[in-house]
Amino acid sequence: MGEGGLLVLLRATAVVANAGLALALGALASRLWLRGADSAWARQVSARARQALGAGVLLAALASGGRLWFEAAAMAGTSIAQAGPMALTMAWQTHLGQAWLAGLAALAVAGAVACTGGIGRGRPGALALAGLSLAAYACTRSAVSHAGDAGDLSLPVAMNGLHQLLAGLWLGVVLTAALFAAPPAVSGRAAAAADRADAARWALALSTTATLALAGIALTGLYNAWRAAGSVAQLPALLHSDYGRILLVKLALVGLAVLMGGFNRWRVMPRLLQALRSAGGSAEGAAAGGAPEAAAHRHFMRVLRAEAGVLTLVLVAAVVLGSSAPPGAG
Repeated sequence: MGEGGLLVLLRATAVVANAGLALALGALASRLWLRGADSAWARQVSARARQALGAGVLLAALASGGRLWFEAAAMAGTSIAQAGPMALTMAWQTHLGQAWLAGLAALAVAGAVACTGGIGRGRPGALALAGLSLAAYACTRSAVSHAGDAGDLSLPVAMNGLHQLLAGLWLGVVLTAALFAAPPAVSGRAAAAADRADAARWALALSTTATLALAGIALTGLYNAWRAAGSVAQLPALLHSDYGRILLVKLALVGLAVLMGGFNRWRVMPRLLQALRSAGGSAEGAAAGGAPEAAAHRHFMRVLRAEAGVLTLVLVAAVVLGSSAPPGAG
C-alpha cells in the first residue's frame, strides 16, 4: 500500500481512537452526574453508561493497536500483512511504541474498572480511577503529537493533552446524551416524579459541563495555535498555510457547534426543565399531540443530535490538523 493509503488508515485509526475516548468520557460524566440518584431512569442511564465506557475503551484500544501496526508498515516499507515483526520492535524500542504501551496500560485500567461494577454503583474511587486513566491515555497520545517535540514532560504536551481531553469530554457528553441519555418524554406518558427530577439534574449538568469544557478548549487551543505559529507576528502566515486553512475549518465547525449548544441552553432547555419539574405528565397535551412540553423535548434532542454530528466533523478536522505539519516544521 502506498503512503497515501497508509496516511488515510492512520487518520482513520486516530478518528476512532478519539471517538472511543469521547464515548468513555461522556459515559463517565453521565454516571458522575447521577451519582446518588435512584430513579428507574437514572438506573437505566447508569447501566448504559457502564456499557458505553467499556465500549469506548475497547474502541480506543483497537484503534491504538491499528495505529502502531500501520506505523510499522510505513516505517518498514512493507505491506500491512508483513508489518508484525516491525510492530513488535517498535513497541519495545521506539518512543511511539513506549507511548503506545503506556496508553494501552491506562486503557486496561479504565476497562477493568468498568468491568468490576464500581462505575455502575457510582463509587467515588472507581469514578476517579477511570477518569485518571483516561486522562493518562490522552497524555500518551499527546506525547507522540507535534507537542511531543518539546519532551514528554513538557508544558506543550500537558496543554495538548488537556485540549484533547476537554474536546473529548465535550463531544462525549453530547454524543452519549444524544445516543442513550435523553430526558424522559414528558408528554404522552406520566413520568415518575423521581425520573423527572433526575432528568432535570442531568440536563443542567450536561449544559454546565459542556460550557466549562468549551472554556478550557478555547484557552488550550489558543496556546496550541500560538505555539504552532511561533509568535503572534507569525499568526497571519499560519492562517494562510494549508495547516491554517484546516484550522479555520475546524474553528468554523466549533463555532457552529457552540451556536447549537447555546440555542439549546438558552432557548430550549428552560422550557424542558420547566416541564420536567412539573408535577405530572400532560394528558391533554398528549391527546392533542402538540403539547409545549413534548415540543421542547423533541427540539432539545434534535439540536443535541445535530450538535453531535457537527462535533464529529470537528473530530475529523482535528485529526487531519494533527497529522499536518505546521508552517516551518520539518
